Parts: sequence; structure tokens; C-alpha cells
Amino acid sequence: MAKISAAEALTALPGEEWWRQFEHGMGEKADEVAWLRFPSDAERVEEFEEGVAFGPHSEARWRRRLGGWHLVLIDDAGTGLEDADASQELEEAGVTEVLLWGERGEEGELWESRIPAALPYGDIEGESERLAVECKQYWMTGENGEPLRMSRMVRVKAPRGEEGQ
Repeated sequence: MAKISAAEALTALPGEEWWRQFEHGMGEKADEVAWLRFPSDAERVEEFEEGVAFGPHSEARWRRRLGGWHLVLIDDAGTGLEDADASQELEEAGVTEVLLWGERGEEGELWESRIPAALPYGDIEGESERLAVECKQYWMTGENGEPLRMSRMVRVKAPRGEEGQ
């Protein structure tokens, strides 16, 4: 069963090997937002104040706080974080997708008219005019017992109906 787990006040994020479970991500700091490819960008994660990494079976989010790193993992295998301060099992609730900004240019890069540069999605395969992020949905229980719906990113892909184009 899938699980969400969180660890706070970490002195460091996990080592490079741990990041192999992910394929893509974004890192953000005051002067840069970067599209990350894993495992090759694993050594860069601590350069960013916060970020997200995602792949077929898990998603991690990290943020640097005054007391150390805060790390959250959603993991379909249910293993969770080794030093988790909190964890909860999740009930799977389906799959959806979110369209990304941009349309393909002549050389395959993605452009958005409001942004004066090619979008940094990297070398995403396919020739679809648009890209989407596939998201897996879950239910969890809130602090007062209320059901909460959440999602994690799975992969970047052609939008539904445009696969194979």
C-alpha cells in the first residue's frame, strides 16, 4: 500500500543513490529554477532551497528550513523514509494529468508566448504539440479524520489522445 512519510530537521538530504528512483524534477532557489533529470542531477539537489523529484513509483519534495531539511516522500511500495517523523498509508484514487505550458517549436523545444525563452523541460520524447504531467491520486486521513485528496507526479508525457504522435 502506498505511503506518505516526512522527516524534519535533517542535516543533509539522502545521498545520490537514493535519487535513482526518480526521473524528473524541479529545483528552486533565489536566482534559479531548474529542470532536473535523475539520476544525473542527484548531486545538485542541495543547491536548491526547495524542489520536487518524481518517477514511476514515488515523489519527493524537499525544503531547506532554519532547523534543517524537511523531506516528504510519497512511495507506492509503502517503504517510506527511513528516519520519518510521521507517516500514513494512502488509498489509491486514480490517475489524472495536468497540461504543461508551451507548444513545440521547429526544433522540438517548447515555447510559451509569455516567457521569453524555451521552457526547460529537457529532452522529452515524442512529437506531441503539448506535454502533460501524469499524476497519481490518493486519499489520506486529515488530523480531524476528514478525507483529504492528494496527488503526486508520475511522468512527463504526451497529453491523452496525443500519445504516439
